[in-house]
Amino acid sequence: MIDWKRIDELRSQVGPDDLPGLLAEFMTEMEQGLAELSLDEPAPKIAANLHFLRGSALNIGLRQLAALCQNYEDAANRGNPPTGAPERLRASYRTAKSALLQGYATR
Repeated sequence: MIDWKRIDELRSQVGPDDLPGLLAEFMTEMEQGLAELSLDEPAPKIAANLHFLRGSALNIGLRQLAALCQNYEDAANRGNPPTGAPERLRASYRTAKSALLQGYATR
């Protein structure tokens, strides 16, 4: 679920003291993006929002969430965003965030 190598890369890039702030910033962006995600938008806008979310997820090592975003982005690009996608993405994010925070605390 979590790409710990990516977390280690980030730690080496920004330093251990700045990593918590960086992770918090990405999580805030993810939460805002997920809150704004709506299937009432045109498919290209939905795809663009999902692309943003996927990139943010990859930046902080949330591989499974990124893969789910990719699947939904592909569907939106085909003009068929899946019903229930926002709720499933929000649930997946909550699970990933919990795993990240728990795992980070023990590393």
